[in-house]
Amino acid sequence: HLEWPCLTIDYAISQNTFNVKKIGIMNEYQLNEQFEINQGGKEVQILNQLTDSGTFTDIKSIMYIEGVGKIQLAAGTVQFNKIIFTINENATNGYVITGTATSTIISISDCIMKMQSDAEGYSILTGLVELTTTDDSISQAGGGIEATIGGSSGQLSISNTDFIKCISQQSYQAGAISLIIKDQGTVSISQTSFIQCESDQGSGINAQILSGGTLTIEGTCSFICCKARFDSGVSLYCTISGTNSKLILEDQLQFEGYIKDQEGNNQIDLGQGRGAYIDTSNNGIVEVNQILLNECKGINGGGIQINCQSSSKQTFIGTQFTKCVADQNGAGIYAFINSGEIELNQVIINECFALDGGGIYTSIDQDGKFIIKESSSINNCKSTSIGSGGGIYAIINSGQMEISESTINECLALDGGGIYTSIDQDGKFIIKESSSINNCESTSTGSGGGIYAIINSGQMEISETIIKECFALDGGGIYTSIELEGKFIIKESSSINNCKSTSTGSGGGI
Repeated sequence: HLEWPCLTIDYAISQNTFNVKKIGIMNEYQLNEQFEINQGGKEVQILNQLTDSGTFTDIKSIMYIEGVGKIQLAAGTVQFNKIIFTINENATNGYVITGTATSTIISISDCIMKMQSDAEGYSILTGLVELTTTDDSISQAGGGIEATIGGSSGQLSISNTDFIKCISQQSYQAGAISLIIKDQGTVSISQTSFIQCESDQGSGINAQILSGGTLTIEGTCSFICCKARFDSGVSLYCTISGTNSKLILEDQLQFEGYIKDQEGNNQIDLGQGRGAYIDTSNNGIVEVNQILLNECKGINGGGIQINCQSSSKQTFIGTQFTKCVADQNGAGIYAFINSGEIELNQVIINECFALDGGGIYTSIDQDGKFIIKESSSINNCKSTSIGSGGGIYAIINSGQMEISESTINECLALDGGGIYTSIDQDGKFIIKESSSINNCESTSTGSGGGIYAIINSGQMEISETIIKECFALDGGGIYTSIELEGKFIIKESSSINNCKSTSTGSGGGI
């Protein structure tokens, strides 16, 4: 119907007798009425318009959402491809597209959602998509997409889509996407950008993953200059609880604190975005592989803040943190571990800055473990002039921290230029297998250029490790205070080379 297009989407669907109904949207189509899609066992594809000659094109069609314009999904599969959803200020509150995850499958690909108004402070009262299971309901719009996905057939796929300036004023809502994923439901997000989104907590995505649900964010997705109003707020806020519940971040996913101009310069006047907050419990799992966090800022955990109360192992592979900042602690990573294990494998943290723990801040309790291994490195990270642990700040009460085949280079702090640690109870800190601490410094009034260790009743052990060219007032290589049944063991070809204390200090090596 290129020459005589249907007046409404609803009518076009009703006239199409195929199992796969392809509906092209004329550019600047106005959706100003509510209609239902009920196509059990069939698929509806809502696409951009064809060219005048009837051929496909990559040019997106604009769909204006106005007045009471709404789509109710009753049954079937619906795909949106190459559509710019532009929500007018006069659109009624609520969600444009609603349905139940038990009866519908929705896919959004190569789309853009934005508000028609660019007025300062304009926020979302009309979201794009809401999916619920039969036993859930969500009453307040606060993000572009709000979905509850449950059951083995429950799934939501979003790809090649941009969420731009999605701002929510609703409490604890996401700016762009709010998700509850449970009962083996799956959500996949790929090649999608979240740009200048804002909310209380998860300005890009706020997700709860429960009872075997899975959220995968992959395929060069990006969070760019997404800000949050709460201290705990971040671009991605995610809680994972229950056996086989899983968050997967991979494939060059990027968190960028700043928007850059055409010359690549940071647009500082637009503010600085945040990274990710992850909370795991009851055997929840996190898998992070090959992601980038650049110039992100937070109160604690400028790059990633993780609260680990799950007995499962949480893995970070090939992840890079660059120039992240924390107002308080842990500019790269801020980790609380009560049980389970966090493992960093080939992780690089560069030029990060915080009060304590320029690279990493961690507190480990009970049977928690923090393992750094296989060519991981912390480089040129700093704590403030009154802070400690330029590379790592570790409080170990009864758990264990282990570093192997990794390096800490050119880090700076008041105490513990490379590492600051306090070990109590039966806590252990082990550095081994060709690890090294190089060119780290404490300030002119601080101690422990390489390592500052307070050991009350736990143990620190160093083997096959080199501490080289480190500097401090006292203890150029190592400064330690050992009490009660505490132990500090140095063995197996470890060495302290060319370390120095100041002219008024003591212990160039130890």
